[in-house]
Amino acid sequence: MDKYTGILMRDERIKQKRVQHHGKKIAIITVIFFALPVMTQARSVKNIEIIESGTIYDGENNIYEKEACKSFIPEKKQLIKSFKLAEEYKENRWLHDYYSACISYGSVQFKDGQSGKWTLQSSGLASVILNDGSYVYFFYKDNAWKDPNACTYGLGDEPNPDPGC
Repeated sequence: MDKYTGILMRDERIKQKRVQHHGKKIAIITVIFFALPVMTQARSVKNIEIIESGTIYDGENNIYEKEACKSFIPEKKQLIKSFKLAEEYKENRWLHDYYSACISYGSVQFKDGQSGKWTLQSSGLASVILNDGSYVYFFYKDNAWKDPNACTYGLGDEPNPDPGC
């Protein structure tokens, strides 16, 4: 092998190593990109108080709904799990499909120092008015509490909204 061929082969090996190294960087960045949103969604609860459960929104006057909603009594540990595992957004993107008149409400303090007043619908849709006046919305579907409206959500535009029903 002449000197020129040796240099070309060496340069080719260097290029291959760079491509392999670049591929590893892309893989790491991809994993971080997909894992980060999940990590930022979790809200650990420091303290949560339930003021009332099994009630309906003010202004709702359907006596059947009012009676059915009395069975919506989430426990503290269920609320803590829901906030921890919920998707979180600054706008309410789920209300159209997951509205429920059955509510529970109270106050919450998160481990990150933020706190506020929460309202949870039996569907798993929650809103928190933080002490600074801003709103945060949460949604966690797979809850263990009794939902009087189970299997009625999202029926308008989803072919199979809840396969468990």
